[in-house]
Amino acid sequence: MPKRNCGQRQTMRRRKDPPGYPGDEYITRRFYEIKEVLRESAGMTREELEKAILVEQEKALQDSAAMRRAMGIRFRAVREEQNLTRTELADLSNVSAREIGRIERGSSEFNWATWFAFAWR
Repeated sequence: MPKRNCGQRQTMRRRKDPPGYPGDEYITRRFYEIKEVLRESAGMTREELEKAILVEQEKALQDSAAMRRAMGIRFRAVREEQNLTRTELADLSNVSAREIGRIERGSSEFNWATWFAFAWR
């Protein structure tokens, strides 16, 4: 069995960017430059733009809540079509029965890894 260096800090490997990728710093800088150009073309102050962004973020959160609820309803229907209880599905998927209930009610902040756990059962 290979020896592990438990006490030593390991460095992360640099990710390989796709060919032609200009770098994160450049992308971030260009994003803010374009945001400023759009703000000016719309005749908005920075404060108005930030307020508009916050309003749109709130709308997106409300939309995502409706989407989670719709997906939860469909999720429950599929589970019931498969004649599985929440407990049985929890055993098969390694996701707790309580979390399955939250998903079905649309109150869970689940991620795609959770969905894959169900898809591959």
